Amino acid sequence: MKIYFGCHTRDLDEFHQNHREIREILLELNNEFTHDWLGEVVHGTQKDLNMKIWYQKIMKSLISADVAIFDISRPSLSLGHQIAFALDNKIPTLLVAQKSEQNIQDSFISGAISESLISISYSKTFELKPKLKKFIESIEAKKMGRVNFLLEKKYLDYLNWSKTIKNRSLTDSIRQGLDALMSKDNF
Repeated sequence: MKIYFGCHTRDLDEFHQNHREIREILLELNNEFTHDWLGEVVHGTQKDLNMKIWYQKIMKSLISADVAIFDISRPSLSLGHQIAFALDNKIPTLLVAQKSEQNIQDSFISGAISESLISISYSKTFELKPKLKKFIESIEAKKMGRVNFLLEKKYLDYLNWSKTIKNRSLTDSIRQGLDALMSKDNF
């Protein structure tokens, strides 16, 4: 599973051990990172980037992820932006927070209503392994994939019309069309 892992960088020295342990758990579960920025920090290979390049790299890494996992133990506006971006793009998103640090239900992002958003808390990072494994397995079980493709304007116009007039999501319209073709082809 391709994972984007994000966490606050403020007080990184204080929380670095937790983040490293979460990173190691995700690797032990046979996942790969779309951008292992934390690994670069751990191994000292991180290159200084200007904010524009850094932002583009993060967004590219997020959009190519199967799931996004964020440690929100410390509030962060940039993490909030990344979480909102992941949810807007229907990327299954897991928020984790250390119980003693922040109550997830009291965080601003808890107001987001999305089937793609799950949150858990932990006291010690070792508690996360079964929870992370369960989350990842539940996503894998759904066997959903994302496809990016280009359409002619007439198809886009129809999809936008269907969304506005019929209150049908773009995904639902495409899925219904594919279901009809699959039925016709006896697939």
